[in-house]
Amino acid sequence: EEFYESRALKPSEVSNKIIRRSVAKSLASLHKVDLAELDKMPMFMKMLEEKGLMKVVEEKAKKDIFSTIEQKWLYEILPLTSEDEIAFLKEVVPTGKDSVVFSHNDLHSQNILILDKTQKIVLIDYEYSSYNYRGYDIANFFNESIIDYNNPNYPYYSIDSNKYPSDYDLIDFIKYYLFFFKFSEIQFDETLALNDDDYFKQVIKDNYNLDEFNLEIEQLFEEVRVCTMFSHYYWVLWSVVMSKNPDIQFDYLHYAHKRYEIYQKLKQDYYGSEYPKIQMILLNH
Repeated sequence: EEFYESRALKPSEVSNKIIRRSVAKSLASLHKVDLAELDKMPMFMKMLEEKGLMKVVEEKAKKDIFSTIEQKWLYEILPLTSEDEIAFLKEVVPTGKDSVVFSHNDLHSQNILILDKTQKIVLIDYEYSSYNYRGYDIANFFNESIIDYNNPNYPYYSIDSNKYPSDYDLIDFIKYYLFFFKFSEIQFDETLALNDDDYFKQVIKDNYNLDEFNLEIEQLFEEVRVCTMFSHYYWVLWSVVMSKNPDIQFDYLHYAHKRYEIYQKLKQDYYGSEYPKIQMILLNH
C-alpha cells in the first residue's frame, strides 16, 4: 500500500466484470499456494472445534458495560455460541477434495489494490491468512460489497442488502476463479480470456470437459452459499469481542447485530426452501 501507486477497490466494483474477473484470477493464484508447514485444518472448522472465540464472546457478554438495547442484542446473539449452532455449522461445511486452500480470510475491497500504471489487481493485508474453505474468501468478498465503512455519522458504517450482487455475478466470478485455478500454466491470451466469452469457452473445451467444468461451478456455488453464512457468523463473534473499546468510535456491537440479522435470514433461506437450480452459463455448443 505504501510502495505501489494505486487505489483501493470500491465495493460497487464487484459489478464491473473485468475487475471482478481480475480479482477472481488473483484469488485463484493465492489459493494455489502450498505452504506445507502450515496446519491444513480450515480456520473456520478450527474455530468451531476449539470454541475459543465463543468463550471470549460469552465472557464479554457478562460484563456490566452494556446499555439496555445492547443487552438485548447480546441476548439474541449469544445462542450462536451454543452446541446446537456449532453442530449445524459443522454439518454443512464443504467436504470436496479441492475445498480447503490457503486463504486470505479477510478479502474485501479495502484489501484489494488496483495499480495505477497497469490496472493489475494486488491483494494485501494477510494477517488473518491460514488454510480455510475456498468458498469463504469468495463469500467474504461478496458479503462486504454491501457494506460502506466511510459513513461519517453514527454507527459509522452502513449496510444495504439490496446492493448484494446477483447470482449471475457470483457465477461469473466462480467461472473465472476455476478457469485461472485450472489453466494458468496453459498458453492462452489472458486479455482475450477476460473479455471474450467465446474464447474463454474455447480454452476450456480444448483443455477440459465442459460438462465437468459446469459441475464444478455448481459445486463451488453451493460451497460459497454455505460460506456466506460462515463469513457473517465469524464477523458477528469477532465484532462482539471488539465492541465497547473507548478508543474506537465505530459501533462494533451495532455492526455485530446487523450481521447477525443477515446470518439468521441466510440460515432461514438455507433451511426453508430448495434453492433453485442455477442456470449454467457455459453451453456445450
